Amino acid sequence: MNNRGQKLLCSHYISSIILESFNCFAGVFRKIFYTPSLLLESFNPLVGVFLKKFIKFSHKMVSRFFQSPSIYVRKLSLHLCFLTIFLSYNCYYEKYSDGSVKNIQDEIPFDLPVGWAWSRISSFSIINPRNSLSNELEVSFIPMPLISEGYKNEHSFEIKEWKNVKTGFTHFAEGDIGVAKITPCFENKKSVIFNGLQNGFGAGTTELHIIRVFSKAINAKYVLWNLKTNAFIADGINAFSGAVGQKRISKEFIADYLLPIPPIQQQNKIVNVVDDCFLSIDAIENSSNSLDNIKALLKSKILELAIQGKLVPQDESDEPASVLLEHIRAERKAKLGKKYVESYIYKGDDNCYYEKVGTTVKNITDQIPFSIPQNWSFVRLKELAKVVSGVSYDKRDICNDGIRIIRGGNISNLSIVLLPDDVFLPQKYYDNEKEVKTEDIVIVASTGSKIAIGRPAFADKSFPQTQIGAFLRIVRPYVPNVYQYLKCLFASNYYREHISDLVHGNTINNIKTEYLDEFIIPFPPIREQKEIANKVKILMDILKGGD
Repeated sequence: MNNRGQKLLCSHYISSIILESFNCFAGVFRKIFYTPSLLLESFNPLVGVFLKKFIKFSHKMVSRFFQSPSIYVRKLSLHLCFLTIFLSYNCYYEKYSDGSVKNIQDEIPFDLPVGWAWSRISSFSIINPRNSLSNELEVSFIPMPLISEGYKNEHSFEIKEWKNVKTGFTHFAEGDIGVAKITPCFENKKSVIFNGLQNGFGAGTTELHIIRVFSKAINAKYVLWNLKTNAFIADGINAFSGAVGQKRISKEFIADYLLPIPPIQQQNKIVNVVDDCFLSIDAIENSSNSLDNIKALLKSKILELAIQGKLVPQDESDEPASVLLEHIRAERKAKLGKKYVESYIYKGDDNCYYEKVGTTVKNITDQIPFSIPQNWSFVRLKELAKVVSGVSYDKRDICNDGIRIIRGGNISNLSIVLLPDDVFLPQKYYDNEKEVKTEDIVIVASTGSKIAIGRPAFADKSFPQTQIGAFLRIVRPYVPNVYQYLKCLFASNYYREHISDLVHGNTINNIKTEYLDEFIIPFPPIREQKEIANKVKILMDILKGGD
């Protein structure tokens, strides 16, 4: 037996031992979690207290194991609930509670990435649970017509007393997943996560199967989106039983269905991506086929793809972005000396992102917005560009000629617009650094308008004798050739969302310079930056041509 085989066998033995131990008290756990009174009534008070503490401690220990299992057990399973299915010698097996093992390779539709695991839905959930509530409690009542079909996750409800719906209807609770079991509702993807329920509980049509996820290792939305896939629907249709027009999927079909389960962090990312896609789809559907809205969405999508490295092909021969960043850092260090504090963002061997600032290293994975190609880098804006503040002035110094001062009103449609009522100041206010130069990005940093805050404008030409006012900022790149790519970035929704998170103040909204400095930039190789900028211009011109 080779070394890998020994590791797998060892992992299997470890998993088996843990599973056997877990099986001994799994039933007790569930009873205590869902119906504590039923169990504790059979014990005297002292035994009951002891049992509560034992269960709490045991559950904590098991949970800790789930969060950080050894690497080999983790390859075999994501959670103790998933240990019943394991990979050995390139075949999948399932172990049952009686200790027997069955080869289920013929049920596995495709191979999974490392760290993922196959699991039956029943391994991490309760199918069709029942609620035990007070008769007078008001709950949500949901018949089938109040559940949206397709790729929506929406429902409405009526309010009824529990005594009127507790019998003859399906029970569910806040966060449960409902799946239509009867044709054609099943084929129409009538499935939903129940939320906003009256007092957290509900009842509804009997033509639903309910999935109550009890594992913290599972994102319920990840399960829901799997249940809306064409693959799941096709498998369900093949498993239909019953008379024509009344065909249904069984509880057993749901319970035994195999889902590919990634680690919870990846589940969350998948859910976020799917949610974003559906938001875009919904926006298009709600636009009433408005051409302007569709164009805006297309422009937004083009920019999104551009800054994520998905708009132009990757070239492995490109010099990595990290090389250019090192040159920039070296130049700044030589210029600033001890005043320069380097910020360096990198991806660790654990696939987490870290930032080194001086001698301090911090995990910043939660700040990383999306995945980027391998030869790209993430970098703080302060490493690429200088943020310049505007000029403050005494209103008594305003004159009819001299230095033009542009303000928030001069920023429109990503351009700088000179206005008849612009303010002019005498020459004593001239500051070369605050003058608008070619390839500057001018940003509205303070305004009473929540719409205008953060609005950018791009200086494709210089504006002699024109400076920014105190409520504006200039983002000025340290090196040439990055401006066109930065234009794409600052025109994107990613930048817009970043600004929304940074807005401070009640009446006047302010973006502090240090907040702009900390803006995380997805940075491609210089050649790809040029290709991205050219491709974006071509596509934007095509869209503009239809106006």
